[in-house]
Amino acid sequence: IYVAYTISYGNVFFVWLNHHSIFSTLERVDFHVLWANGFLLFVVSLVPFATAFAIESHWATPLPVILYGFVMTVVSLASARLRVVAGRHAQDEQDAAYQRSGVFISLLQAVAFLIGSLCAWFVPRSAMLIFAAVPLARILYHRGILEDHR
Repeated sequence: IYVAYTISYGNVFFVWLNHHSIFSTLERVDFHVLWANGFLLFVVSLVPFATAFAIESHWATPLPVILYGFVMTVVSLASARLRVVAGRHAQDEQDAAYQRSGVFISLLQAVAFLIGSLCAWFVPRSAMLIFAAVPLARILYHRGILEDHR
């Protein structure tokens, strides 16, 4: 239970960090940014439900673990979408490039969560390793990015 909570917290924490970094580069916010942001916030609100559902089965039943991976895949795709929209309103080319690199990272995350979901079909608990790898990889990635992007 505690490991699952920590993994989910780590994933949501990095969504929050990304959210902050996305909006710090914007010159203005329009209707498209608000809708992309609203969708991201909606799918993030599903993470506690998916986590609780997986915990109820002790991460041993495929469906709840697949659902968690699917929710996190959609969160990653929603984050990529927000970055695409935000990149159109970046203050300069450096900020636009930063958003493009964030889109790439978000898409990589989506693939990792999708792979975890596929693994969950066969060995549900193995997916936890992949789901845990995403925030760990983000820690390494963010250490360099946040220091360079002040």
